[in-house]
This record gives sequence, C-alpha cells and structure tokens, in this order.
Amino acid sequence: MAVSSVNPVLSFTKLTEKAVAPLPWPPGRFSNTARFSAYDIASDEDVVVKPNSTANLTTGLAITIPDGARLFTASRTGERLPDGVGPIPRAIDSWELRNVTIVFWNTSSESFHGIA
Repeated sequence: MAVSSVNPVLSFTKLTEKAVAPLPWPPGRFSNTARFSAYDIASDEDVVVKPNSTANLTTGLAITIPDGARLFTASRTGERLPDGVGPIPRAIDSWELRNVTIVFWNTSSESFHGIA
C-alpha cells in the first residue's frame, strides 16, 4: 500500500483498488497553496440505503492526521441529494487508523442508490 500525501498535515493510504484519493474542495480555488479547508471523499462500494435506515459506507482510505487533530465528515453545502437522504456528520480522531466510513441516513420512503 502506497502512502500518499494530501498536504503537509494529512496523508492517506488506499486500502482498496476502488478507493478514490481525497479531492480538495472547492476545486481550483486554492491551487497555489498546500492547505485546503475541505476535501471530497467517496465511497468505494455500491450500497443501497433502504428507507428509514442508515448504512456505513466505506471509503477504502486510512487517513493519518496529527495527534490531537480531528476530521469531520459532513454534507457539502448545496449538495444535490433527495430530501431525507445524506451523511450523518461525525468526527474522526487521530487515533482512528482504519478504513474511514461515512454513515449515511435515509429517512425517505424510497431506497437510495448510486453512492459510489
């Protein structure tokens, strides 16, 4: 497994073939600096989130952050998802050296497809 650096503070390791490297958000705005305020991450699996349930979506990434720091997962402002569907915000602490997961909720009456 190759370790790749996102910036001087964060680094990640791809744990699966389908894992997607974190992408700086917003794209292009901070092209002259090594630090970003946010990164887009994606699931490395196709999952159906059934109505009125949650699902843990794996990213296939292990992200290393400095001791005492935290990452937060959250929906991006303006993200186009159906009503009642989205990620549950959560903190990822520096000691969590494992496959990062995104907890996705669906309070709608229909299954949600097409996450990866």
